[in-house]
Amino acid sequence: MEKITVALELPKSVLAALGVPESELAKVIRELIAAELYRQGRISLGKVTEIAEIPMTEIPTFLARYNLYIRYSAEDAAADWKGLREGLEV
Repeated sequence: MEKITVALELPKSVLAALGVPESELAKVIRELIAAELYRQGRISLGKVTEIAEIPMTEIPTFLARYNLYIRYSAEDAAADWKGLREGLEV
């Protein structure tokens, strides 16, 4: 997966609002982006794991934390199967 780097200036009060130390801010922002894109139906669970940088085994906890549910369509299954096949070809 190709990545981009983004620099943001945010008020320090964001840390208190999110309830996280500054060292965890990037992780929380990645999770929030992944959660919102998944909520909108714009990405699959496989993409959630990439964006949030979490293993698939943490998906149930992640979904619960952001009040989401598993929405697994035929397209999701095809994308996950393709990713699995590509991963095995390495």
